[in-house]
Amino acid sequence: RTVTSTVRVTGGAAKVTSVRTAADVPKDAIFAVMEAINAIVVPAPIAIGDVICEDIAGTGIALTATKAVKVR
Repeated sequence: RTVTSTVRVTGGAAKVTSVRTAADVPKDAIFAVMEAINAIVVPAPIAIGDVICEDIAGTGIALTATKAVKVR
């Protein structure tokens, strides 16, 4: 299952950016992935497709940005 969510952004025109996993996450790992996503804070600027986390919650799956955020 693909996980979509938002992560917090510092110094950007928006306070959050949307993200999604690059591959399907096993059902038993979804809660761990969400806990890891909720702990992430990234600095602006962010472009669509930027890798926010290479290995989210030890799953080996990348977390990528799906919304661009410019610097304030």
